[in-house]
Amino acid sequence: MQSICIIGHIRNIKRIENVIQKYYPDIKTETLELWSMTEFNKTVKFLKEHEDDFDGVLFTGVIPYDIMNHSMHSHNPWGYIEYNHNELLRTLLELTFAEKFDLLNISIDSYSESTVYNAYKEVGIQKSQLRAFVSDLTIFQDSFLEDLLAFHIKNYRENAVSVCITGISRIYESLKEKGIPCVLLSPTEDAIKQAIHILRQKMSLASVINSQIIVIAVEIDKRSEYSLLNESEYQMMLEKTKVTEEIYRFAQKIQAAVIEESTHNYLLFTTKKLVEFETKNMHQLSLLSSIDKNTINSISVGIGYGTTAREAKYHALLGMNKAIKKDGNYAYVVYSSNHIAQVQSQAQSEDNTSDIFDITYKTISDETGISINAIFKLHCIKDIAQKEYFTSSELAEEFGNSLRSMNRIIEKLEMSGYIENVGKKMVKNAGRPSRILKLLF
Repeated sequence: MQSICIIGHIRNIKRIENVIQKYYPDIKTETLELWSMTEFNKTVKFLKEHEDDFDGVLFTGVIPYDIMNHSMHSHNPWGYIEYNHNELLRTLLELTFAEKFDLLNISIDSYSESTVYNAYKEVGIQKSQLRAFVSDLTIFQDSFLEDLLAFHIKNYRENAVSVCITGISRIYESLKEKGIPCVLLSPTEDAIKQAIHILRQKMSLASVINSQIIVIAVEIDKRSEYSLLNESEYQMMLEKTKVTEEIYRFAQKIQAAVIEESTHNYLLFTTKKLVEFETKNMHQLSLLSSIDKNTINSISVGIGYGTTAREAKYHALLGMNKAIKKDGNYAYVVYSSNHIAQVQSQAQSEDNTSDIFDITYKTISDETGISINAIFKLHCIKDIAQKEYFTSSELAEEFGNSLRSMNRIIEKLEMSGYIENVGKKMVKNAGRPSRILKLLF
């Protein structure tokens, strides 16, 4: 039986517990209420003392997750219930049948401006028709909750918004006490189930012994000398803070230790399994998408494999420098000095032909019983070498495994028609000739 600690406001804790009792009877839960900033030190102390009592921690929302993430580092997987635009659409739909709220005139937190405008656009309301005050406050501010409450109160009293929409229970309770019309965003059953599913996968991965180290090097890209942002030091620091927040949030997803090498450089240290799970076997890097969506900066990222931290760091910097040359929101994974591949953002993967490749890899994997990652590595070897003919020894050397292991992979691919034996050649003066193989994917 797995054990999860649920942290957040009691209202959403109860919703999560109901879903777990209904769908996950094999999960044991313990709860910890957290609804004000004064309780965070107590919560940090509790988690540090009881870390070995749980397999994972689930937060009721991204705000408590982010604040705790910056307060401590845990070896246990963490997750949170995510409010996406579907929850916002559902809330807006409920409000249309509720009291006399003007839904074109709102104050809202927990969402970016683009998410709010896109949600309204889906129901036929354009940005020009909407008067929405969207909070851009970050958890790095010491008085975050106080400032957020003041934000909503000001919008109601001075800007005459019709209703305040918040994803934070403490803000909701405070607004209600002051008689200000407000609505609390609450997660759907599907959102809770998805968060639990992802957390359970992370907990399973955490129990897998895999010692290969991965280092991720991140650099905030330099802006053009003509950028208006350069004229405001305050704005530059604010944007840098937003990028840092996204990096730390991503680091928690992969259980990474973060080192800030300078004001614009970061190193994340973690393990192979966790990164490959989060990036879907190096096909998607959500960090690129979140930086693009939530900041006006871009980053260059290198992901380095290695059997030692030093080797992984060297490869990560190699990938990052290659990304820097591409000028904005690029990432490269470096398996070895001569084996480099691009990793796309989530948006790129959804919008272009990489989906076709994903389907191709999965099809080959299903037919051959070979992992998607192994097939992807073979495809990268072919692309980097810019040829499709190899001997089995060449493939084994580039792939980084033994000739016997490589021959087993070749045999499976050959049986399914993805490798063709096209001839033989003598590699050495003595011994049997080596087969010449053609990769057909």
